[in-house]
Amino acid sequence: MLSQSPLTTVPINETQQMPRWLMNFIALLMLGIIVLLVLQFVQHRDQMASGLGAFVILLILGFLFSLRFYVTADADSLQLRTTPVINIRKNFRWEEIKSMKVEGKTRIVAFGGYGIRFAGDGWGYIYNGKEVISLVLENKRKKYYFTTDHADAIMAYYERSRQKRTGNA
Repeated sequence: MLSQSPLTTVPINETQQMPRWLMNFIALLMLGIIVLLVLQFVQHRDQMASGLGAFVILLILGFLFSLRFYVTADADSLQLRTTPVINIRKNFRWEEIKSMKVEGKTRIVAFGGYGIRFAGDGWGYIYNGKEVISLVLENKRKKYYFTTDHADAIMAYYERSRQKRTGNA
């Protein structure tokens, strides 16, 4: 009989978003653009262009600040979900995962930035995590995602599922 590890008895719920420093940097850039649009309005009285430009920038800022990536793991499966505009939901039952490992890839080198990226051999869900977990599914497809502090617990769920399948205690 398999013993219950503390790592495999409590479901994992993790919420990520883009790093705060990057969001603040983008916000400052866009604030500068809004100031330039206001100056254009003052000099040329071009209300339509200035107002529309500022509105579009505020929409982009709102979108960037609302992006979220959710990771949930329990005894049955690993779930990945993104919101709000690109609403992707992936549910991987532990039995569907052929192999899983923690990798040391960096976001910029391996994936070229943040967000949903194709890394040459599989899709990556790259937000603000510390460790990359790579999955190879039964259909040979690869998925990569970042986790903040839960790599050990997620690997424990996977190992427990693998032990159940092979009958090793």
